Amino acid sequence: MEEILTRQIKVFCPQHQSVFEVADTPKIVCEIREHTLSNNFPNAEFWEYCCDCQTFFPSNLEVGGKTKENCLQCERPPVSRFVCGNCKIVSYDSGEQTKGKIFNVNADSKTVEPSCPGCQKSFVGAKIYQHNCADIEIVLLTPRETCPFCKRLTIDAKPIPVPKVQNSEPKIQPKKSGFDSFPLVKTVSPKTKPIVQTAPVKPNSSSTLSLDSENSHYEGKIGGQIFSMVLARDGRSLTGTVTRAKTEILIGTIDDDGNFSLDSFANGNQQTGGYKGRIFPNGSIRGNWTNAQGRQGTSFFLAQHYHFRR
Repeated sequence: MEEILTRQIKVFCPQHQSVFEVADTPKIVCEIREHTLSNNFPNAEFWEYCCDCQTFFPSNLEVGGKTKENCLQCERPPVSRFVCGNCKIVSYDSGEQTKGKIFNVNADSKTVEPSCPGCQKSFVGAKIYQHNCADIEIVLLTPRETCPFCKRLTIDAKPIPVPKVQNSEPKIQPKKSGFDSFPLVKTVSPKTKPIVQTAPVKPNSSSTLSLDSENSHYEGKIGGQIFSMVLARDGRSLTGTVTRAKTEILIGTIDDDGNFSLDSFANGNQQTGGYKGRIFPNGSIRGNWTNAQGRQGTSFFLAQHYHFRR
């Protein structure tokens, strides 16, 4: 009689903060105190899976939890996340080629390869949606047409094309800074004077910031409240607006890795605070806000927002 082998999987128990190996069966039991983590893995409740350290984690995303900046086991920062359309596994990947890596979330093909690490269903060639979920504060890839966390549709409509301006004058392309994957690099019209600066400067009382359709729009949460940013990059200069209770001007700098520092101004030249963080290649932003005195720090998350036709 042929013996059927069951694969072994690594599981992290949040209660005992320990990792252990168990058989891949519907019932997952912690080896420390033998309490049950799942009675129907991976279909009963959401689990997260780190492609880098090949570890499964019970997830609290469905009950109001937020995504973590680093894996609890290997501490690598995920850059891509995929929600399976067949089971309840959220796979995440740092993009590094780690030892023993079996599954990966491919940012180019926008799917988990070669299959979901939980149910092992392949989604290669399937229609995948990119969804900015403000509830768990992250950008997700998924074949699901409805997000299981915010319950909003993930189906993308066709973006509104930017109308071409008939102008005999040639357009000037800014010099590439080496951060080609950053989504804010844009073509600047000769009539628009680029801001050239190495440090933030205060606007005068009559200054206004002209924003057009080529700027990048972001939406997210800060301190549990929804807010938005519009940003434009010119070399190492970063400018834009932020809208919370009111709209304020942002002026600052950014480096080639996407790390930025922005001062916010209201009522002409009154500084109201500062935003420091990083814009990741997938378009998401994480950072911290402080008031004008550099205190009262509050973390924030933003995801790139696109305008679509209805």
